[in-house]
Amino acid sequence: RMASTVAARVVVAPRGARRRRRARASSSADEYATACGYDPRDKAKEMISRLHTLVGVRIVMAQLDGQGNECSEDVNQSSVTAAMLKQMETTPLVGTGSEFIESLMRSEDADVRLAATRVIEVRREFGDEFDWDEMKKSLLVDLSQHRLEMLRTHAAKSFDGGA
Repeated sequence: RMASTVAARVVVAPRGARRRRRARASSSADEYATACGYDPRDKAKEMISRLHTLVGVRIVMAQLDGQGNECSEDVNQSSVTAAMLKQMETTPLVGTGSEFIESLMRSEDADVRLAATRVIEVRREFGDEFDWDEMKKSLLVDLSQHRLEMLRTHAAKSFDGGA
């Protein structure tokens, strides 16, 4: 009785169906992510834009505070850097980071508004100079190494009886 139930559920796939399933596997990840409320490419674009904004903010603050502040115990913080950090508390650097820059542009302090325009220019320059191909290569190497480590760990635990 059980064998007939199992046999009834077996479906013979047409020739080439396995290849088509593999081809669909990548799109199913996109469909899953989209069903969760975001498109993976849009999310990556947003995160990279936020990274560029953060780099721009960091570079401008370092320029404002002067060279050598990172290693010094006697840190000199400019009033504009202090204002930017205070603004970051009220308008966190989320999304693409543009909302944060817009909040700086609404500041009453002309120096803060000028710093915001510098952030805009620095993030554009950083984007122009960013080595996308190197990032992709590095990412794929990291993912591959992580995958192998995880599979080795899983195999070792499986062979050791789950210990």
